[in-house]
Amino acid sequence: MLMSNIINILLMAAIAGISPAQTVAYDMSVPTSTGSSKIDRNVYTVLQTSSPVKIIDNSDGYTYYCLSIYKAPFTSRSNLYLVETEFWFTPGCVPADAGYSQYTSGTKLGKGTVTLGIIRYISDTYCYGGEVALKTFWPQSNNFTYTVSSTYGGSVSTAWQSKAGASYSSGNGATITASASEEASATLSWSQSSSTVTSDPLLSVQFAPDSSNKVIFTYQILNPNMTGSVTYYLDAFLLFEMKTNHRNCDANAFQLSLDATTRDYWYKNSLFVHEWRLGDLYQYSDTLDCLV
Repeated sequence: MLMSNIINILLMAAIAGISPAQTVAYDMSVPTSTGSSKIDRNVYTVLQTSSPVKIIDNSDGYTYYCLSIYKAPFTSRSNLYLVETEFWFTPGCVPADAGYSQYTSGTKLGKGTVTLGIIRYISDTYCYGGEVALKTFWPQSNNFTYTVSSTYGGSVSTAWQSKAGASYSSGNGATITASASEEASATLSWSQSSSTVTSDPLLSVQFAPDSSNKVIFTYQILNPNMTGSVTYYLDAFLLFEMKTNHRNCDANAFQLSLDATTRDYWYKNSLFVHEWRLGDLYQYSDTLDCLV
């Protein structure tokens, strides 16, 4: 069910005292099947992957999610982290048709939200993770090209010079390759045509009103009898930078706030009313300690 899109992230920056400058080419591909893996962990690291976990369950339907975290060196003062969260929103009609009687056969998928936020890890035992800054997120509802620049300064990591050519591929994560060039810039490109963005359901993506390190993904089903009758899969990514100024804790420690809501359709059929209506709101909320 993973998207077959290719997300190209080109990280290119001059390295102080080295000529020519090195280019880092991220080819963030999500292949359709697991292939051979080759990884140099000095260039790109898979920090965490998880199995699907059910976070919402009621007679109207249920929701699963899983989390993956990736890391790449960025500058002498910071690293880049890619958080991938996959969600499966299933309406009650799907398991009911498969014989699960605890679910309502008449409910169809309606609308829902996923809110993800990056938070600096701070514990009550004087442990501090590095400062964090969200760089960008996807899928978005349109094509975009984004220039990644460091919030915390410093020269780009010299790991790219010695490790050019290293690669990694995963059936459920990403692919990254490193190469060399004389250019100096940092660009991320996203192609809508191969994303999870469709005309139905509608997908709206925006910053949260309380923080620029938090993003809200909102979907809305337009045709309950068609797209509302199947599971909706959302593959959401956050790219953020973490400063290497942690104290008394793991260098990769951060927190991820995760909120999910869902409302399903049910059909109102009375003498004067014949229409689909949204049912109760169901919600999951948690703040995850990641890599602590």
